Amino acid sequence: MKNLNCWNKPAVLLSAIAIVVGNLSANTIAAVAQSTSNLSQDAENVSLKNSPTFEIAQAGNLCRKVTPKEGLTVRQGPETKSARVGGVGMNTQVTIAAGATSIKGSDGRLWMEITAPVKGYVAIGYPNNEGNLVSCTTGSAVTPSPSPAPKPTPAPAPAPAPAPAPMPSPAPAPAPAPAPAPAPVPAPMPSPMPSPAPAPAPMPSPAPAPAPAPAPMPSPAPAPAPGPVSLCRQVEPRVAPNGLSIRADASKTAVIKGGVAANGKVTLVPNFQLVKDKNGENRNWVEISAPVAGFVSAGNLIMCK
Repeated sequence: MKNLNCWNKPAVLLSAIAIVVGNLSANTIAAVAQSTSNLSQDAENVSLKNSPTFEIAQAGNLCRKVTPKEGLTVRQGPETKSARVGGVGMNTQVTIAAGATSIKGSDGRLWMEITAPVKGYVAIGYPNNEGNLVSCTTGSAVTPSPSPAPKPTPAPAPAPAPAPAPMPSPAPAPAPAPAPAPAPVPAPMPSPMPSPAPAPAPMPSPAPAPAPAPAPMPSPAPAPAPGPVSLCRQVEPRVAPNGLSIRADASKTAVIKGGVAANGKVTLVPNFQLVKDKNGENRNWVEISAPVAGFVSAGNLIMCK
């Protein structure tokens, strides 16, 4: 029996050690799993915050949607002459700059600064007609206006000065004695009036000089016979390096019927005339018959070389 008890004590000790080691392993595995879960959740939160959807949600009332069919051009400054930095198509959502207000350009158009998807300025229309950008939620044109400056606090009115004490009235001075009346002075005798001088004799008027005879006018030289008017024009590459669009009417918003590259040639219609822009922009158009019948911007054309 003593030998059996000696063998049983080591077995009980080994069983206790195995139970302790198992509990420690289970706790370690649970802690590692919890840490891994937390890291995955943090990575997911970071990914969500860096996504475009989270940025648009954070933009709130700064989101606008493009309405023109041809889209809008994004420029470096609020002017049509400013450099082009990109473009946004119809129904594209853009983000306007925080605190941005509409800026009036030299041609009368209103511009708005945007920060996404391209940073720059886009034309939102004209005063009382700002329909190029609408709210992403309501669909109506919303133009942020600067908050009014606070009215200055009026300065307090100064306290009235105390009234001066009344001065005592002086005693009346005694009336002076009347002076004696002066003796009357005899009036002087009037001097005799001098006789008037005789009037001078009138001078004879000189005879008028004869007018010189007019010199004969030279006959005008005959005007040269007019030659045939060239209808050929060429796209100026320094003004329009990307070529020109041929539109169906004298307007930048008219349908595009074709195009002509820089240095390309077009043919004007007979008896052509400059046509003002239908939208009131500061540009003139001219009608062409080739390569496609339509209208092009006249300021980008030169005589064919």
